Amino acid sequence: DPLLANLKPGVATVLYFTTPMCAPCKTQQTPALERLKAQLGEAVQIVRVDATEQPDAAQRWGVLSVPTTFVLDGRGTTLAVNNGVAEANKLLQQIGVG
Repeated sequence: DPLLANLKPGVATVLYFTTPMCAPCKTQQTPALERLKAQLGEAVQIVRVDATEQPDAAQRWGVLSVPTTFVLDGRGTTLAVNNGVAEANKLLQQIGVG
């Protein structure tokens, strides 16, 4: 998938689908991802995708609502899908750290 083209291999990834008008994205999901990044640093990469700017990507990934997060392992294999807000602790567990 083109969204994964520039990722560092061997590093877990959170693919985060959002839109500019998504209130829970701004107030809950983005801060949770910032906490996750602060905790894991280089051990996680976060890819933010604006579903209004890239509707084809949202369709390819089967995104029906935002926020939606996909947790991928270092090989790009999907470990978990969260429809709705996913707290940092939940994402940590899904990555296999928490």
